[in-house]
Amino acid sequence: MRRIFTLLAIFLLILLMIALGQKTVTIRYGVWMSEQLDGIKAQIAAFEKKYPNIKVKLEHVPWEDYWTKLQT
Repeated sequence: MRRIFTLLAIFLLILLMIALGQKTVTIRYGVWMSEQLDGIKAQIAAFEKKYPNIKVKLEHVPWEDYWTKLQT
């Protein structure tokens, strides 16, 4: 539940930055599941179409390295 509130707060902060005149914002989205990459890319494309001032950089990291990267 706490994670959802954190993600929501980040999303709202990004929207606020855009509303205040920020041209384009890039956010990073990290995933480990290679089986779902096609679906995630489709979701990102739909999101970027709806919010053209927000670009999403997809970062695929294999499972064994994901948690280490997340901590750093």
